[in-house]
Amino acid sequence: MEYKYSEQMSQLDSCPPSAASLRDVVAYRLVRTIPATQGDFLPPAILTPSREFSDSTRCFSYALSFFNTEAKAKKHLAKLKKRNPQIEKTLGSKVLKVEIEKAHGKTTQKNQHGHFALFERAGVVLEPQQAPESAIA
Repeated sequence: MEYKYSEQMSQLDSCPPSAASLRDVVAYRLVRTIPATQGDFLPPAILTPSREFSDSTRCFSYALSFFNTEAKAKKHLAKLKKRNPQIEKTLGSKVLKVEIEKAHGKTTQKNQHGHFALFERAGVVLEPQQAPESAIA
């Protein structure tokens, strides 16, 4: 499978992780604005190219972060705000519901906090209009 950031990911070991799989899933993503813009669908390594990532997180820096519930996305934001009060400027303070399809790429399994990553397939554009009526401010 060709990924959106295959050139960068090919330089990393096991990226995406072998456990990532194709699946249809309802997900929740932190965004800056409703309606969301394409800037709300950029992975950390692209959004902030100067940012340093550890070896263990470098692969995931080319993936999009999602949560399996709205509540878990909001809880994650609250936790991040305690460490960095300005985090909303980067990640946003709103939650958008997105329907991820197998055609969009591979996702990891959710962790204990409901977080998972999407490694986008090349050519995929997650459009905000996929579920604008589901925006939760």
